[in-house]
Amino acid sequence: MSFEPIPTSALAADLSRQIALEEMRAAELELELATLRQTIARKKFIVAPIRRLPWEMLAAICKAAIQDDPFFILTLAHVCRSFRHAALVSPSLWATFSVNVTNRNVKELVDLFLKHSGSVPLNVTIPRVATSATMCQKHIDQFNQQVVAVMRKLHPHQHRLRSLDLSVGGIDTAQAAVSVCKGPAPELQRLQITLDCDQEREKEELAALKDAFQPCPNLRILKLQHCELPLAFFCTTHTPFANVASLSLNHLCGPLSRLKANLDLMPNLRSLFCMRWHVPIEDLNMPKIVLPSLKQLTVVDESSGTSGLSVLRSLATPGLKRLTLKYLFNTEFAIEYPEDEDDFNYQDTLAEVGETVRDFLSRSGWPRLVELELHHCEMPIEDLVYILRRGDVVEELSLAGRLPTNLFKHLAGRPLPKRRACVPRMHTLLISDAVLKPKMIKKIIEVRNVHPLGDIYRPLQKIKLVNCPGISEGDRVRWSVLDPARLTIERVVTDPPPPRPIDLVTDMLDAMVFGPYGPMYF
Repeated sequence: MSFEPIPTSALAADLSRQIALEEMRAAELELELATLRQTIARKKFIVAPIRRLPWEMLAAICKAAIQDDPFFILTLAHVCRSFRHAALVSPSLWATFSVNVTNRNVKELVDLFLKHSGSVPLNVTIPRVATSATMCQKHIDQFNQQVVAVMRKLHPHQHRLRSLDLSVGGIDTAQAAVSVCKGPAPELQRLQITLDCDQEREKEELAALKDAFQPCPNLRILKLQHCELPLAFFCTTHTPFANVASLSLNHLCGPLSRLKANLDLMPNLRSLFCMRWHVPIEDLNMPKIVLPSLKQLTVVDESSGTSGLSVLRSLATPGLKRLTLKYLFNTEFAIEYPEDEDDFNYQDTLAEVGETVRDFLSRSGWPRLVELELHHCEMPIEDLVYILRRGDVVEELSLAGRLPTNLFKHLAGRPLPKRRACVPRMHTLLISDAVLKPKMIKKIIEVRNVHPLGDIYRPLQKIKLVNCPGISEGDRVRWSVLDPARLTIERVVTDPPPPRPIDLVTDMLDAMVFGPYGPMYF
């Protein structure tokens, strides 16, 4: 078998054809490259304004997002070259961070934030680790040791601390973590320490605060939960918290003298938040604690009036401007059958709440009270109207919970020679978690805005209704056109929280036991 040689002309033709195909493919690639270049040019044109922004302006834009997500800065550095440059040259973007002690790289992350934050003031949050029944004590101890280790890393930069929010599981961990912070904290403005203690250890003092963060001349906000100041270490002449303007005391119990001792350490207090501070009954006959400089008071009870009313009976605040009372008495939690309004205990508790609030305002609040919030504080209609009729300078009124129907008639009522008008200077009305009828709100708008009674009532500027059944979006639209120039009406309906697994199991068991036709006996 013999092979004949390929003619030279055929070989040349084949090579020419291959060259033509490659040239055609190259032309297609050049066309595709040109298309990609045009796309890139268009995208560059779109992002050009951002790329031309000075890094200072770009950092200011991103600073708002960092307030909500402290680790947003780590994502920001991977967006593009401009964002990375802005992140690296902006120490203020690294000054706010949250420490997760369950992260195995927590120490490296803390070092990273401390390095890039330079010398700007720091805002540090150390949240408590959520423990479960299945978590062994060894892991819990490791997390507590991590908290102390993080505080040791922060100690050399303590002079830069502006805000510290520390949440730990017990008093021992808090003592160990706070004891590391010996020395001055000249920039510290806000200090919050939260303990998740059991009932028998609620009264313990945080003795480590005796030397920690001292001196702190700029401290303005102090919040303590399940722990107290080391009162035994402070005398009347030594007031390291003299400049504190806001104090929060949560879940504490003790005699009235202890509450007074805490308040005496802060003579310039402007805002006080008390939640479940239980004062013994025998101390209620003692002289009132007078706070002449206090401007804002918030009392939260959530325990059927046993602690909130005792705090109100113990204080006198002649310069008060803002008063918030929550859950002083809520029938949904206080009695077994809320609809049984003829129950003597129910009526006695209502009268006690009304009398206590009236007495407190009579000796301390009415002359200057500007904002009044009564959330789930049920009292007789007579006491509630009495309070509102003496709110001559109240500008913002917030109500929540079960509200008497006649209350809205008084808010829109015509004053008489012997009957004063209810909150005549009110310009903002907020109502939440209340069952309303459209005619209630409409009457108030007509009397105060559409057909005002001379100079008796100040026109309303804002009405906000949150989770109020009976009020539809159509009602809001119809009311908005009554006085569109001055009045703004908002209607907010929040979604209910998803049911917890334990609630689903409970509902299922109830359905199995009771059935559709009553109890089922096995």
